[in-house]
Amino acid sequence: MPVILLSPLAGALVDRWDRRRLMIIGDMGAAFATFVVAFLFLAGRLEVWQVYAGAFATALFGRFRRRPLWQRSINWCPRHTSAVRTAMLQMGQAASEILAPTVAGALVVSIQMGGIA
Repeated sequence: MPVILLSPLAGALVDRWDRRRLMIIGDMGAAFATFVVAFLFLAGRLEVWQVYAGAFATALFGRFRRRPLWQRSINWCPRHTSAVRTAMLQMGQAASEILAPTVAGALVVSIQMGGIA
């Protein structure tokens, strides 16, 4: 839902605000939401609505640090490295889409979360 709601605004805000600051805010916000959910899980107090709120917050902060911000931040690099920077950007996006589910599957198996399967 945050992706649908914020996609039209994210590109315009990235163009107007300081990109470095947006990257920091996006990463810190997503990390904080993840740590809160992890802490609640480890404390045994995690409820379904908290998982939804954490996923919403992570997607909200991730909306600003993903596509519009990454694509505009390539311009920080020198012009003669355009092919390399574009390839690295695409490789990073593909790696995250492949590695995240793999690591998540390994974690589910290793920490015995029977309620998920």
